[in-house]
Amino acid sequence: MTDVKLVKLKSGEELVGDVTVVGDSVAIANPCQIMPTQEGLGFAPWPAFSKNENVTILMSWVICIVE
Repeated sequence: MTDVKLVKLKSGEELVGDVTVVGDSVAIANPCQIMPTQEGLGFAPWPAFSKNENVTILMSWVICIVE
C-alpha cells in the first residue's frame, strides 16, 4: 500500500512521493518535485540526476507533510 504525500522542505522545494516517517527522517520512494510550467504544474524527478529511487531526508529539513 502506498502513502503518497506532499513534503515541503526548508529549501522551498515541494516533493510528492510514497512517504514513510522513520524516527528523525523521512523516506520518500520515487520523489518528484512539483514545478510551475506555462501550462500549469509539472513534475520532475528529484534529485534530478540521481539513480536512486528512494531518498531519505532529515526531519530538520522538513517544514510539513500533507496529503
